[in-house]
Amino acid sequence: VSRWLLASRGTPAKQDDPDGSLREQVEQMWLHFEDNIMYLPPSDRLRALSALCVAALAHKGQKRKSGEPFISHPVAVAEELAKLKVPVDVVIGGLLHDTVEDNEDIQFKDLEVIFGPDVRRIVEGETKASKKTKLGAR
Repeated sequence: VSRWLLASRGTPAKQDDPDGSLREQVEQMWLHFEDNIMYLPPSDRLRALSALCVAALAHKGQKRKSGEPFISHPVAVAEELAKLKVPVDVVIGGLLHDTVEDNEDIQFKDLEVIFGPDVRRIVEGETKASKKTKLGAR
């Protein structure tokens, strides 16, 4: 079982969360984030929680220029998407949109296995668009 699948189940591998701080971080973020997606049925909210777990692991230890944990950015994106009452796969795409780009250990195929082909396409499309924007800005 891959480390990403374990993380999606809320049970990261021991080496990924030896002191429990990753799980604690996810729990704290979830307390606030779940309020934003209450329009979704419980099964979809569980899928979003799984995506939050994977995103938190993928961005573990990464910081924004401001010094705050990088995970705050994809959570903020997902919160903005949730305000539009978008389907769960779009919210999940918001949570995962930087994972493959920012962590060489996770691949698009991992996202597809765990979250399905639609989430993979959303994340892949955003990654390609992001790269084009960066290239065009040069």
